[in-house]
Amino acid sequence: LKRGAPAGGPEWRACAEVRAGHREKAEALLEQQLSAARPPRHLGVTYACLGDQDRALAFLEKTVSQDQPGVAAVLQAPELEWMRPHPRFAMLRKRINLNP
Repeated sequence: LKRGAPAGGPEWRACAEVRAGHREKAEALLEQQLSAARPPRHLGVTYACLGDQDRALAFLEKTVSQDQPGVAAVLQAPELEWMRPHPRFAMLRKRINLNP
């Protein structure tokens, strides 16, 4: 994982797998998360790491609307840096008082 990223669950392992060129492993981790009914923030991170911006944003919006813990760390994670220019992502950051 990149320096500063929260360590742990399958969502971050999926990010590491994508960076290592093992997209199929990341997709398998996503399938496990979907079948295990993981929290929306976990799914949002995984979709973001897989490059699926629309699904990532949908789950991250759900995370913010449900006021789930850990959302600030997720929205500041370097793995999601590529999404910052998107207006929906900027709005999510603004909603929890982070600079867009």
